[in-house]
Amino acid sequence: MFTARTATRRTRTLWATWAEGSHLAKYPTIKLHDLRYFYPSGLIAAGCDVVAVQRSPGHSSATVTLNTYAHLWPTAEERTRTAAGSHAW
Repeated sequence: MFTARTATRRTRTLWATWAEGSHLAKYPTIKLHDLRYFYPSGLIAAGCDVVAVQRSPGHSSATVTLNTYAHLWPTAEERTRTAAGSHAW
């Protein structure tokens, strides 16, 4: 178990390391928090359902996930076009 003092020191070290690495890579606008959205977005692109995506960032409900990421899931029209395009005519 971590004490508040230990956790705070580790968090600061993580943030400092991230900031230094981002600066050296010449990507100072990328924040560590931005990566929170990267993984769920990849799951959606891979075709995972809302419940699988909900669990990855620890959202309390599928509604929270959909409010954040709904724009990334393909629409019914997009899925229909993809399905129709995959048929060999």
